[in-house]
Amino acid sequence: MDRFGLTNKKVLAILCGIAVAAFVFDIYKPLYPYVDHISSILYCTLFIAWGLMVRRRILNGAIKKRLLYVSGFMVVLFVLRVSRFNFFDDCPIISTYIWYAYYIPMTAIPLLGMMAALYTEPVRSIKRVRIAERILIVAEVMLVIFVMTNSFHKQVFSFYGEEPIEYSRKWGYVLVFAWMAVLGIGSLVVFMKRCSISSARKSWYIPAIWLVIGMSLLVIYIVVGGSPVLFGQKIYHLQEAFCFPFITIFESGIQIGFIPANTGYELLFDYSGINAAICDADGRAILTSKNWNPNEKDKDHRIKKEFISGGYINWVVDMSSINRLNEEISEVTEELEEENDLIRQENEVRAQRVRFETKNRLYNSIANAVRPQAARVYELLEKDESGTVSRANLIYATFLSAFIKRMGNLMLISDENPIVSTAELCLAIRESMDYMGLKGISCELMEYMVEDMPSSFIIFTYDLFEKLMEDAWDSIHSCMVRLEKNERFEITIIFDSPVCTITQDWKKSELTEFGSRLSIRNEDDTFYVTVSKEVEV
Repeated sequence: MDRFGLTNKKVLAILCGIAVAAFVFDIYKPLYPYVDHISSILYCTLFIAWGLMVRRRILNGAIKKRLLYVSGFMVVLFVLRVSRFNFFDDCPIISTYIWYAYYIPMTAIPLLGMMAALYTEPVRSIKRVRIAERILIVAEVMLVIFVMTNSFHKQVFSFYGEEPIEYSRKWGYVLVFAWMAVLGIGSLVVFMKRCSISSARKSWYIPAIWLVIGMSLLVIYIVVGGSPVLFGQKIYHLQEAFCFPFITIFESGIQIGFIPANTGYELLFDYSGINAAICDADGRAILTSKNWNPNEKDKDHRIKKEFISGGYINWVVDMSSINRLNEEISEVTEELEEENDLIRQENEVRAQRVRFETKNRLYNSIANAVRPQAARVYELLEKDESGTVSRANLIYATFLSAFIKRMGNLMLISDENPIVSTAELCLAIRESMDYMGLKGISCELMEYMVEDMPSSFIIFTYDLFEKLMEDAWDSIHSCMVRLEKNERFEITIIFDSPVCTITQDWKKSELTEFGSRLSIRNEDDTFYVTVSKEVEV
């Protein structure tokens, strides 16, 4: 199987090899005076190599640009050190200002790290990110000017003599150090908050450890008053103590996934279990999974193809479970078609939308709930001796059909959500009222507020409304439904008819189950049927 690009292990091996070589040359350069620049050259090579790898691996253009600037500033820092001690060591003024200039890259690098972190996806407001960048850049420029003018105000370093040989650090130096620390810690926090990969978030401590190491090296350097010495040899200088931890912080962030990079494709293919292959424009396989089989094509397996930059990708889709579900749903749909053509048409539309979610038990419960209405619709739609269906039968059939559809919808919603808004109930009642209006029944729905109620309460209320309207269909003249909330949430069905077949004990077990009560009152052939329920605060 062909591979492409540098793996994480190769990247780490290259960077560590250059870093170790630079460290060794830096320790032993007093023994070899002719190679005193090699360590600085190797460090610059390390930063340039890391920058080239960043340029190749990082996906986000904004993050890539800022990390490339970071590698450039690291090179600048070592160029300044070499210039100060090898070209301008005899010129105290220039040497002093080069020393001040150290803090340009040293403050810019953590600033660029923070700016890169701000562009980590998801970026909800690019305008806010750019405003934050401008504020940080202005603060950085002011801090750099403050450091570069130290010879005038001496608030960063205070010298004991005319030359900057012996000095003490002032409050300005604390400000510079705090700026670097806050930006370094802040960038790590932003990367961790923005990262959506759980495995990367669990490994947050890896870049955090390198950040602590870097801060510790700088603190030791400050406390000791220069490079710490071990067995007569200087272990590290200020530049190494600053750059090495920062490059390890950024690189570890890339390796664990804080910073998105186009690496790890081999592991993705090997461990994902997918059956796929990436090919170039000539059809040659560049990267394949372990179980790739281009000939695996039958009823339950399909080969998909999608063109990508420089070629295309093929993958096998296992359709067996989907085919099995399709067969089961098709059987259920056929059973419902035998009972009623109207239900069949509706279920076909619903099955297309919720094909892989609807369960057999739900279809059966819906069929049982609307079976009387479905049977009645079938009777109403039978043609009479003249070969037609009467208008009255059509209107009643449409009214019953509206109940069949809306009750099915409510039961589907209830299967996924135990709490349903009364707005769903209002939609169902309003549609039933639309068909009642065709018969000349005056209907009105008064909805004073929307409340979330148990789904069983919603289904019970709609079933009650349907039962009342069906029983009083031949004698009803007007109907009004009112939803209001006082001490209890109440739904009152008011209709003008001499017929009301239900009593207060109608489906009493269901009422008791969801803590409701039913009351019926008759005033001059006008019935007031109220379903009420306590509302949880």
